[in-house]
Amino acid sequence: MNKFALREKSFNFALRCIKFYQYLHDIQRVFVLLKQILRSGTEIEALIIEG
Repeated sequence: MNKFALREKSFNFALRCIKFYQYLHDIQRVFVLLKQILRSGTEIEALIIEG
């Protein structure tokens, strides 16, 4: 397995979370949990680097 596979996957997941947030925000479907999804989805990369 590639040395940076987990980092790449977490980065791609964070991008998908951001695009999902933008999509729902554009169609005026902003929920409280949506902001939490954005925070937790983009936090994974930072936790990997810290670990």
